[in-house]
Order: sequence, then C-alpha cells, then structure tokens
Amino acid sequence: MSQTVSDGISVVIPTNGRSRLTERLLTSLIQAKEEFEYPSEVLIVDDTPEPEKQEILQICQKYGARYLPGTKSVREKRNLGIKESCYSIVLFVDSDCEATPGLFKEHYQLYRPDEPQIAGCVGVTEFIGADTWMWNVIKRTQFLNAFSFAKRIENPPWATCSNTSYRRTVLIEMKGFETKWPGKLGADDTDLGLRMGEAGYRLLSNPKAIVNHSRETWNSFRAVWSRSFRWGRMDVHLYYRRHKDRVKVLLPGFRHLFLLIILASIISAVVSFSWLSLVAPLLWFFLFMLLRAIFTVLWEKKPFRELDKEFAADVLGLAFEFGTLYEAIIRWEPSCFIKSVQRGPVLATFANQEITVQEWAMWIGWLLVGILQAAFLK
Repeated sequence: MSQTVSDGISVVIPTNGRSRLTERLLTSLIQAKEEFEYPSEVLIVDDTPEPEKQEILQICQKYGARYLPGTKSVREKRNLGIKESCYSIVLFVDSDCEATPGLFKEHYQLYRPDEPQIAGCVGVTEFIGADTWMWNVIKRTQFLNAFSFAKRIENPPWATCSNTSYRRTVLIEMKGFETKWPGKLGADDTDLGLRMGEAGYRLLSNPKAIVNHSRETWNSFRAVWSRSFRWGRMDVHLYYRRHKDRVKVLLPGFRHLFLLIILASIISAVVSFSWLSLVAPLLWFFLFMLLRAIFTVLWEKKPFRELDKEFAADVLGLAFEFGTLYEAIIRWEPSCFIKSVQRGPVLATFANQEITVQEWAMWIGWLLVGILQAAFLK
C-alpha cells in the first residue's frame, strides 16, 4: 500500500510484552506531540501473545497510537513501521524508554532543506532507575557507550534505535534494516548507519534530544549475558562479512590467544602423553579473568571490594567474544581467528585502559601457565 507522505514525525516502536512500559512511553509522548508544531503519529509494531496483546491494543486505543501486527523480528517490525509511516521523518524509540517534552522538536529542527546529506538525527539515551549491584556492573562494560554518542560526537557513524530519527526517503533508498541475518535483532542499527555513510550521507547529533531509558530491562545478569553473546554473533555478519574494511590484523585479542593456547595444549598433550596439558586453557582463562579485574581496580584506583563487580563486568564482556567465536565456527569464518575489528568511536580513556589491562592480563596469565606447565611436565 503506497503512503501519502507529508512533513511531520512518525514514531516507530517495536514491542513484545512490556505493556506497562509501553503505556509509560505513550504517556510521555503526549507532551512531546503537544510541543511540536507539525503533525505526528505513533506506530506500535507488535507481536505480543495473548492475553497481554489485548492490553497493548487497549493502550494504543487510549493514546491514539496505530497498532500494526508484526513478526518476532525487530528488524522486520522497524521496516514495517517505515513502510506504513505517513511523515517525512521516522523516529525510532524503544518500548522501555520515555520521551522528554521537546523530543520531536529537537529531532525535527536538524533536518534542513539545504542539507539533504544529513540523513539522521542522533539523540541521547539517559538511563534512569535504581542504582542496583547489577547496574554498577553494567556501567563497567562498553555496552552503554553508543547511547551517549550525541554528547561527544558531532557526526556518529551509526546510532542505536532507542532514540534516533531518519529521513524516510533515505530509509527507503537504503532498503531499511537488514533482515537476512540470524536472530531477531542485533547489529542492524550499526549496519544501517555504516551503509548510509558509504552512500555519502551523515548523521548529526543533538544532545538536547533526550529519552530516558528504564534500567529494569538491564537488571538481569542472564539477560545481559545473552544480549552480549548475541551482539558477538552478529559481529561476524556485520564486520567480517559485510563491512570488511574495518577488519584488520591488529594486536592479538582474547579469543586469538585463547585459541592459540587451546591448540598449543592439544599439541603438548599429544607429544608428552600428558593430558594435564589440556587443563592449561581453563587455567589461563581463570588467571586472565582474575588479573584483568585486579588490574582494572588498580588502574581506576578503586577499593578491592569493587573486585566482584569488575569480574562480573568482564564476564559479560567476554560473552561477546564467545558469541563471535561461536558464530565464526558454525558459519566458518576463519578471518575471525586472526583479525580484529577497528571499532567506531569509544571514549579514548576507556579504550586505552581496555587495551592496556587486557594485554597485561593475557600475557602475564600465559607466562604463569607456561611456568606451571613446565613445572608439572618435568
């Protein structure tokens, strides 16, 4: 069905469950719509099963949102929202967010007719809620990095879909989000931004365009570990298979050294007829994790009572690496075993610390394992 498109904003919100959070978001959008001089609409693209589906439908009716039944794929939901949208700007917001009053106005004002190369506006996603043990773990990872791009980068290479808008015409030109990758979501927002950059478009930040993101959907270690593992899997498709220009032979990372130690231990076990050598990878992994947490605490001059949080954050970070290894093996992408991704912008101080701490932990751990192996094999 073709759409008549006019100036305004279409908000696309993929949902599955979260009826309480969805209602909170729609409530917050009322004032944003009132402060916006152009027309707007809200599209809920949903695959919530019964009976909660009825709650979502009632919420849509209550707040005047359009309800669209969607698939389980978040990518397909967003593409359906693009197709069905009526206005020139499409704003993506996650269902566990709340809009600030000036959100529509701040997004819309960055789209100027004399600058058609500006394809999107990147806003800030602020996290609000209880300051729990789990949240203190999350803050020690890199997972929150992209949500604050708009605070420090004028032209980010890509943006999360928690608070980013695009010209509808450019979204259609780019054929929307990638849908052929495995899983229901992950890496498609990064891919879209990178493809736009390759096509000559750019994204522009507006730190005044703010949404507040609930911390409660990040408050489960298992859920965040699963999310990190999925992101690691998607890295294979995003960089090693599509955006290959960002993949280089760099300093060995965790997964490269881990695989090397596994290979070396297997050879050692066969040559020496000592199966104790096969324990080496597990011993190195434990030492690496412990040393990395200790070095991080020392680097940041924190008390050692913070060690458990650093250790937990490192476990979540390594879920990403294991996800990449898993996908590289089942899809057979050997470049993952010898190359690394040159990632787009992270905080310089964070990047320096990450590289230094990881390298020291990896190589000291390997040295200690080698000494122990030599002592036991005598």
